[in-house]
Amino acid sequence: PPPSNKYSVLVMEDNVSVSPNLSASTLSSLAAFSSRNQWDMLHLAYIMYVPSLVVTKTATPGVVRLSTGSQSALGTTCYVISEGGVDALLARHEERGYTLPIPDLMAELFPESRYAASPMLFHRASKVKSLVNPQLDTLRELLFEPAFYTKWEAVMVGTGLGTNVLFPLLVASLLLLSLRSGSVSVEAASQLLETGQFRGNALLVAASAVFSAI
Repeated sequence: PPPSNKYSVLVMEDNVSVSPNLSASTLSSLAAFSSRNQWDMLHLAYIMYVPSLVVTKTATPGVVRLSTGSQSALGTTCYVISEGGVDALLARHEERGYTLPIPDLMAELFPESRYAASPMLFHRASKVKSLVNPQLDTLRELLFEPAFYTKWEAVMVGTGLGTNVLFPLLVASLLLLSLRSGSVSVEAASQLLETGQFRGNALLVAASAVFSAI
């Protein structure tokens, strides 16, 4: 626990999966950080595809700071919460009652006092269906695959840019790629109509057609 706390609590839900980046060295760094610094929550797993999330490096290798807005519900798949964090949650519930989902309440109470293992040690399993919004299960299967979330995590940590910046950049990049792909497909079709053959890379044309369709 933090220096001024008597205890901390590890919470691990039944939809957790082990990250390919799980390592003893990262866990040791997180443990050392937790005993020397003040914090409310340490995430061993978190959802990165939320608004207003910024992930920044700390002076401790293997530990990042999670700065969030009120809509940055990072999930509750696997985390450690301090005595002070527990007291803050219970005090808010005592004051207002159980009016918010716990991830939303954590975002409201701990906008600058949450940290995480970097890279993540666990993640929400991609194949587990949701009881809250099952219409997003197909999208989650893609976003929660290790091949995808490990790369997105690396981008967020490496650039220090928040999701409010990265999401628009990603959309703009895909749009530009789609426009470029469309021009390649048109050029190939024009050559085929005029000469009956295409002298370029057929694989590039096929990929361009796919991106154009998307």
